[in-house]
Amino acid sequence: HAASAFAGGRVFVVYDRPKGSDKTKLDVFLAAFRCDGKPAFAPVRVSDGDGNDVDPSVAVHGDRVVVAWASDSGAAQNNLSLRVRTFDDAGVAIGPSRAYVGPRKGTSNALNAWMAQVAPSASGFALVGAWGVAEAPAFQAFGARLDAQGASLGESIDLGFEATVTETIPDVVTIAGATLAAFQVEPNQGTSSHVDVVRIDDGATTATKLSTLDDAQALRLPGSGASAWLAAARSATSSVRGQVRDGAA
Repeated sequence: HAASAFAGGRVFVVYDRPKGSDKTKLDVFLAAFRCDGKPAFAPVRVSDGDGNDVDPSVAVHGDRVVVAWASDSGAAQNNLSLRVRTFDDAGVAIGPSRAYVGPRKGTSNALNAWMAQVAPSASGFALVGAWGVAEAPAFQAFGARLDAQGASLGESIDLGFEATVTETIPDVVTIAGATLAAFQVEPNQGTSSHVDVVRIDDGATTATKLSTLDDAQALRLPGSGASAWLAAARSATSSVRGQVRDGAA
């Protein structure tokens, strides 16, 4: 479950290792390497709870490093939480981890949340994930703004709320001052899927749809310069099995 981010001449890497002697659970760790491959600091444990901590993402803004991941408590019903923890660029934790719970429409949301991805933004960090909401029977994709310390800024953002579909596998990138997100959409009845690309505007609680890629899933949304690129898998019956397009156009 490794992920990485490059900033300040270093590669910051997050990954999972077994949780002590309990081989059935995982912990999230953070490490950093200089461009010559030498460690910038020793690996540090990021997760600080008793759950199974998996699928981390990492982003760097200035001298702050934010790690986001999913934690499974194993408890009945709402076992999944999306957690965030901030470090300085020397690997020193800035406080404990915190669960992201919104608010959404003015109320904290403690239903299941996972599939975290984080990216630097103009104000600090942009976070996306998938969570349960009271108005829908399946996961919905959301976005959030975090300050430079990793704390929530204002309301969460519905990336494309639709009660009749399941929204998962979100990704996020900031290019030329604009924050873009993409996510997979599957009907709750049926087998087709597509990917939506949206823009998250400052102060908005809903995202603006930019484009849709039909017959697509398992996406990634990397950025380079002033462009974002959408990569996704497509079915064998489609004319193209993999698609890359300029998501900023």
